[in-house]
Amino acid sequence: DDPGHPGALDALESMHAERSEWKKLASVIEQRVAHGTPDEKVTAHLSLGELYEDRLDDIKSAVVQYELARKADPASIAALKGLERVYSRSSDYKNLLPVLEQQLELMPTPRQKISVLEHIGAIHEEEFVDHEKAMEIYERIIAIDPAQEATNVALTRIYRQQQRSEDLVKTQERHAGSTADETRKIDILMQAAKTLLVDMSAPERSKELCNRVLAVKP
Repeated sequence: DDPGHPGALDALESMHAERSEWKKLASVIEQRVAHGTPDEKVTAHLSLGELYEDRLDDIKSAVVQYELARKADPASIAALKGLERVYSRSSDYKNLLPVLEQQLELMPTPRQKISVLEHIGAIHEEEFVDHEKAMEIYERIIAIDPAQEATNVALTRIYRQQQRSEDLVKTQERHAGSTADETRKIDILMQAAKTLLVDMSAPERSKELCNRVLAVKP
């Protein structure tokens, strides 16, 4: 007779899921929030978030559930990933950024940190058109991995747009040094040499880069 009995809830969840009765399923999971342990409540909020997100197409309710899970467990990657999905889906970049920054603090490996930083940098560059902040984020990636191809390309693009020629050449030289493809290396060095000659009036430095090209492919 106990509505919060785990066995009864399990049976009801299975029945409603098999029948695709998603609203009724949500009502059952809400009982786990009411009667569960702290860990069970977090799991229930996550399940509700996924249900609202994937089955009921109710993004606002999904946000509420994922936020409740995050509040109960700030280190919950599942909650943060859920929020990342729903905020991205609704183009709510203002609320997405703090979620990504929180993820960044929890990522254990450099590769995972780079992935999150790339997302943050892209939002600043493409959605907020904040080139200064985007450059700051991309430089943080380069500090982790100077050979990061996509980031070197992004910095080259922004520095060229912002007419920051010295930074552009520095990035191009680093990018050329990190690529094993001879054709790509030559192309990047020639672009840097052109920048030095045309935009910076530095023919001697441009000549040095041309000599480096000849050293790659005489």
